[in-house]
Amino acid sequence: MRITISEKRIDVADIPLNMRIAWDQVLDELNAPRVPGLYQIGKRIGEKIIDGKTSVYFYRSGMMPRESEILEILKRHGVE
Repeated sequence: MRITISEKRIDVADIPLNMRIAWDQVLDELNAPRVPGLYQIGKRIGEKIIDGKTSVYFYRSGMMPRESEILEILKRHGVE
């Protein structure tokens, strides 16, 4: 997996298709916002499949923890 954290967005790429991640729990812990118009209605995460692997992205808010804490939360949920 490849994690990219920028000022406005977090991208996680190259997730194996058979890997199950409880994204709702991750997003709750990260205080990820709902961004109207950027995701499907009611979603907080964007997802696509590229070359047989899943990639997800979600936007950051001022309520999210520091980058080091974000990485700890992702790791706790099997994203590393």
